Amino acid sequence: MAKHGNRNLLNEELRRRKAMGCERLTVTGMGERFRALGYRLDRSADCWCMAKYITGSYAGETHPCITCGVVELDTGRSAFHFESRRDANFEAMQQLRQDVFAVTRRAILEA
Repeated sequence: MAKHGNRNLLNEELRRRKAMGCERLTVTGMGERFRALGYRLDRSADCWCMAKYITGSYAGETHPCITCGVVELDTGRSAFHFESRRDANFEAMQQLRQDVFAVTRRAILEA
């Protein structure tokens, strides 16, 4: 797809996220929010894709997306490892994943 096509898809997704009440942060700001809960973004695990809504009012819509890992600061384990903690900060981190995003390299960065 041409770069301008991805830009249009990105702009459409930015409008959708605003309508959903999501908060756009810088990549640094996003990392700070996760660190405040005891986690860090693992950018070594970045995966670029075209994300697609499967259900809901946006079903069928796509957008450029980069997903990254989330790691516990103290243990270095993935936040989703079976031995990782499941406390109030974990629950808050899970909610944060739904509420915030950043834009980098012409794509939505999600944790």
